[in-house]
Amino acid sequence: MVGRMQHDPGAEAPAVSESAARLLDGALELFFEQGARATTVRQITSSCGLTPGAFYNHFESKEELLYQLIRTSHDRLERSVSVAQAAADGEPAAELDAIIRVYVERHARRRKSARIATRDYIVLTGDLYEEIVAVRRRLRERLIDVVQAGQRQGVFRLATGVDAAPTLTAVALLDMCIQVAEWYHEGHGMSPEDLASHYIRLARRMVGVAEQDDEPAAGPGPSARRGAPVNGHRNGDADPSAHIRERLAE
Repeated sequence: MVGRMQHDPGAEAPAVSESAARLLDGALELFFEQGARATTVRQITSSCGLTPGAFYNHFESKEELLYQLIRTSHDRLERSVSVAQAAADGEPAAELDAIIRVYVERHARRRKSARIATRDYIVLTGDLYEEIVAVRRRLRERLIDVVQAGQRQGVFRLATGVDAAPTLTAVALLDMCIQVAEWYHEGHGMSPEDLASHYIRLARRMVGVAEQDDEPAAGPGPSARRGAPVNGHRNGDADPSAHIRERLAE
């Protein structure tokens, strides 16, 4: 049976058996399509050709399986954010860029697990729920600290002077990035890297970075460079964002 995960955001998710991996993959698809509450154990086992008995050889309950998926997604996100932020070397604007890039690219590339982690963590109960809330709170506090540091150093000029401005701004930024998993489809206009660069520009405007500084650091891949082709178009052309307008109009 797959044991309850011990929190260590610096470690990779523990290896699981082939059968457990099939159950996790089958549940991922079903949870993404219809939500965890509406999915039964029998549907999960049927989707991967296993029996309900095989399910309980690996997981105590559907809730435990859901927790494994959500905890793995959160731990990987936290680890990626930590590494990217450390590489920014304490400079608030660079840290902001790094965090936004990680969030957007991960929510674009891993939209199924990201959507489940964001939508279905509220299905968890007791200690399982509290553990996920703690991870989410740590991630939020990371960005709040960056915004506060930028404000103290005069790098960021927030829209309001209220005490809660850094928190309000950080929450708005995270919500903006997390929603990428709800609508983005890779292969239609913008790559995850290009989308992240666009969101970094939005984030910098939201924290009040000066216009002349509003140029994000390029992420991996040649398409992130200014003027490089993006699926046949150059940055700044209207066509790459046409699919975004279509999705928002749905």
